[in-house]
Amino acid sequence: MRFDVRHHSEFQGGDMTPMIDMVFLLIAFFAVLVNFGEADRNQAVKLPSSELAMPPKVSPEQPITLGVGLPPGIDPQKPLPEGPIDWKIYIAGDDNEVGYNLGDLPRQLEKRKSYIMALDGADFRRTTVIIRAHQECPTGHVLEVVEICQQAKFEKFRMRAMFQSSAQARMDVASP
Repeated sequence: MRFDVRHHSEFQGGDMTPMIDMVFLLIAFFAVLVNFGEADRNQAVKLPSSELAMPPKVSPEQPITLGVGLPPGIDPQKPLPEGPIDWKIYIAGDDNEVGYNLGDLPRQLEKRKSYIMALDGADFRRTTVIIRAHQECPTGHVLEVVEICQQAKFEKFRMRAMFQSSAQARMDVASP
């Protein structure tokens, strides 16, 4: 048997274009699939920290997230101004950047209730109302929000706080 040694072999690598297309499709798929939870976060709400605030093991079925936070124009990173604050209610997934007053909340809850009932006749009583209140918000104001939700016949509630480990809490107390 005789081999032809003079034959020049060129690199016969595979076309990488389909592989690159597939990688970009997977990136896009996972970017859409992952829920970053931005809908229930609002910059006007600075959560209090607590050692007991552990994330729930099971997500609620049909949550409505209410954020009780600062009105526009007050920087949540700076000390709060003296005097009464007109706390606003922000509803996750809502386009209202200004927030609602307590008087507007019953109407907004009725809108959410009718939307939930329109979804295949879903029972709105299974809806969990998640309340995220600013750490400086008076407890009485948060209780008024809960009372309005109860008047709208919502029965399940969760309060949110920022988790802080006991080691972190000791560091915060020890620092000047």
